[in-house]
Order: sequence, then C-alpha cells, then structure tokens
Amino acid sequence: ITENNDCYFLEQAVYGIYTDAACTTLFTTISPNETLSLDSNTYYLKEIEAGNGYEINEEILSFTVENNTDNKVKVHDKPFYHNSPLILKKRDSQTYNGICDTQFKIQFYGFDSYSLEECEQMEPLKTWVFKTDSNGCLYFDEDHFVSGDEIYKDDENNPILPLGTLILEEKKPAQGYLKQERKVLKKKNNTKCFSCCNFYPD
Repeated sequence: ITENNDCYFLEQAVYGIYTDAACTTLFTTISPNETLSLDSNTYYLKEIEAGNGYEINEEILSFTVENNTDNKVKVHDKPFYHNSPLILKKRDSQTYNGICDTQFKIQFYGFDSYSLEECEQMEPLKTWVFKTDSNGCLYFDEDHFVSGDEIYKDDENNPILPLGTLILEEKKPAQGYLKQERKVLKKKNNTKCFSCCNFYPD
C-alpha cells in the first residue's frame, strides 16, 4: 500500500543502538540503509522514531558484532491505514434521512494536498465507484464497492485505505434525486482517526 505513495517515508526512521538489553544505555543511532563501524560486542536495536506514515516498532533486536564481519539487521515497520472507514453520508436535505444507492466516484492520490487543482493535474493511484447503503452511508468495503481498480487489502484480505487524498464526486443519484454537481477533496493523512463527509442534495 505504500508503493508510489509520498505519505510514507521509511527513511525518516531512527533506531537506537544500545549496550544493554533493557535499552537504557544509548550507544549511538542509525537510520535505514546507513552503515556503522562497531567494536566487537553484543548490541540491542530499538526504533526510537518511526518513518512518516508508519507505526513505531517496539520490538528489541539483539545482534553480535565480531571482528572483520558484516552484520545486517532486518526490521519491519507497519504502515498506518484505516480499516473499512466510513467515507461519506448522503442525506436528504429536508428530512435528513439517509439516501440509498447513490453512486460516487472516488479518486485516490498518494500525497497530501489541500487543492483540487493540484490533484487533478496528477494521475490518481486508484479510481473506484462506491454506493451508499440504506442508511446513506458509504463505507470503504466490498459491500459498497461497485466498480473500479482493485481495493487495497491487508494481509488478512480485509479492505483498508492508506494515507493520502481523496476526491469525491457523485456520479449517479438515487432514484428521485438530482445529481449533485460538485467535487469534494478529503485529506486522509491523520493516523489516528478518519472523519466522513456529509452530502446533501442541492
């Protein structure tokens, strides 16, 4: 999910190298793909600052340096994403009841932007069409999916939405309603929560 997505930057991570297993005595720090020359000893590696868009890895790894040997320590950071988030709600402007079966085109961009114009000058990473349910809600999941590119999924095949920017545009109104002619930009760079948009017919 991080491929071609500027919201994720693993190279910003910082790892501490310690001389004790409890990681209380910091010896030095290192970044991804950086090399160090260390004296023969046993060391402990712990992430102290995660890369942009990634969760911090609390695991402590030990490694031993011997004379005239090279050591490579592999670490893994989990990218932030949202599990099947509620993208929007479509409501009747008079009754405020949810409107079912409204279809929206959703374009996903792998960068952080406040500008519709900036996004529209770039090719989206993904384009989908989703529809609202009987409550007027549109979730990013297979039950609400209509067509488009493959949905992002985690290792357990659950739909997920990475960090990035969305452009939401109504494509097909529900029966009895007029199509709403506007586009909405929705940033999704918050790693803690994801708020939805409310759409009301004009």
